[in-house]
Amino acid sequence: MVSGSTGSKDFGKVGTLSLPTGYAITFELDTSTIKNHFDSFMVYIYVYKGGTLVGSCSLSLTTSSGSVTLDAGSYDLYLKVSYTAKSVSSAVSGTATITLKYPG
Repeated sequence: MVSGSTGSKDFGKVGTLSLPTGYAITFELDTSTIKNHFDSFMVYIYVYKGGTLVGSCSLSLTTSSGSVTLDAGSYDLYLKVSYTAKSVSSAVSGTATITLKYPG
């Protein structure tokens, strides 16, 4: 991405989650290697069941975790990211990692 730019990326469907029973699913965002390169960095996670939105979660540089309670079943996960990059004078790199946790 370009230094100082603002934008978004819709990753679409990123996975399917099958749950044998109801769980509170926790999403965690690790921005430790990129947080100094962005003025804002937002991750939007959308959870669909049978084409219907049943849950969502927003994570950011300041809100690194969130949860969604789901019943047993199969769910599709969709991901969108929006950002404002800081202006830098040389190339930088890093990784944002999203971890999904549930009991069991």
